[in-house]
Amino acid sequence: MGMNQKGSISLDTIFVGIAILGFAMTLLLSLFLYDEVSVPVQTKILAEGVNPTSEEAINDTIADTRTALLAGDVGVLVIYVGLLISAIALALVIPSIPALVPFTIIMTMIGTFLAVIFSNIYEEISSATVLASNAAELPMTAIILGNLPIMVVVFGVTLTVVTFAKSRIQGGVQ
Repeated sequence: MGMNQKGSISLDTIFVGIAILGFAMTLLLSLFLYDEVSVPVQTKILAEGVNPTSEEAINDTIADTRTALLAGDVGVLVIYVGLLISAIALALVIPSIPALVPFTIIMTMIGTFLAVIFSNIYEEISSATVLASNAAELPMTAIILGNLPIMVVVFGVTLTVVTFAKSRIQGGVQ
């Protein structure tokens, strides 16, 4: 970016969809891999004959790992709210030109279109027989990605209002 160029508020809606889909897919695949690997690894370690204290520690570690992965379900909501707050904070700081409102609205529409695609991608992957049981354990993720297009519209409209209402109050670009 050059010295006089500002950050891109209009691309934030696209970034939010990508970030949420990426985190959700990572979480879903991590949970799947955990289920595939944990039992064989635990069986192999315990078959080598460890003392009872170590066996208990191994079982606790494996159970705690699953709990940590399932806690990532709430992480999807935390990421969405965190990105929304960060983008609003940046929108308040970045000077804006009211003539760019149509461009921002068009980018929000493109972000919404992509959010529909991202939502469908997650739905297709999570409904696959191999991943269906893991996806069922992530209800918050399913709700958020199921409503991702609506959330991106809310995100885009909020950013547009904050960005351009601020510029009207301040008298335009300074």
